[in-house]
Amino acid sequence: MINIILAEDHMIVRKGIRSLLEEEPDFRITGEVVSITELMDLLNDGTDADIILAEMNMKQLPGPEIIKNARLKHPHIKIIFLSTVDRPPEVLQMIDAGASGYLIKNIRSAELFFAIRQVHSNSPYYCAEIVSWLIQKHLHPESAPLLTTADPGLSRREKEVLNLLAEGYNNQEIADKLFSSKRTIEGHKQNMLGKMQCRNTISMVSFAFKNGMIK
Repeated sequence: MINIILAEDHMIVRKGIRSLLEEEPDFRITGEVVSITELMDLLNDGTDADIILAEMNMKQLPGPEIIKNARLKHPHIKIIFLSTVDRPPEVLQMIDAGASGYLIKNIRSAELFFAIRQVHSNSPYYCAEIVSWLIQKHLHPESAPLLTTADPGLSRREKEVLNLLAEGYNNQEIADKLFSSKRTIEGHKQNMLGKMQCRNTISMVSFAFKNGMIK
């Protein structure tokens, strides 16, 4: 059994990740935290934890603090960051500091599951985008591209749908609220997934939160 603590300050994103992980019989969620104080309280109270799956850019739980505090007192715990990425130097900082994994939130659930199992078996795991950037940075330091999150250019209606998704409404409920059809809402979702280069609703909502697109 792999014991996992989730560190994510947006409830809908955290619950979505939890629901995915709970589908796997060898994963067990032993805690959810939104601050470094909550995290350390859990660990110091003896909560079982093999892996901390964390968002890197939380205000109350910044990546460097997770590594500094958790790994210092509990060196057996491995840390995987699951994040949107727009500052490659910070990614490298986390890896150098001791992060065992780094994933971008638009990965498929199967890759997330694989990464957790790899890290648990003492093999670091970084998603393809990160590996590609690190290789280019090493081979061609001057030409390594930035990993950016540009404005996806959503329409007014798409923004309305996005905000309702973030509030937890399903497709039919959104259609009712916007006096539209379920099929039309599904079409808006597919368009947004393409524009934001996300593979599922969870990663799309997370992207929107982190980039200030949801009010």
